[in-house]
Amino acid sequence: MIDFIQNSEGKIDISQSDGQHINDLLVLYKGHNKPHPMVGVGVHRFMHDEEYNFAFHRQSIINELQQDGAEVAKVQFVINQNDEIKVQINADYPS
Repeated sequence: MIDFIQNSEGKIDISQSDGQHINDLLVLYKGHNKPHPMVGVGVHRFMHDEEYNFAFHRQSIINELQQDGAEVAKVQFVINQNDEIKVQINADYPS
């Protein structure tokens, strides 16, 4: 499992090296990567929303990872007692 958590500084913490690539896909906004303008989720955009549309954002993350070649088993959002949103992703890139 790869865990992402937005800490109190607004940064996203990540636990595995493969996760760095997934992290890049999550934080990148569409249009910000000139060679690949359709790549990215822009996770910061919805992490600060008052109303979370988890179903839409979950599907956006799944679609982006699958388009990148990952096999996605699970994407789940968890809000802890400090109102931090944790995105848990279970995805693997086939070797």
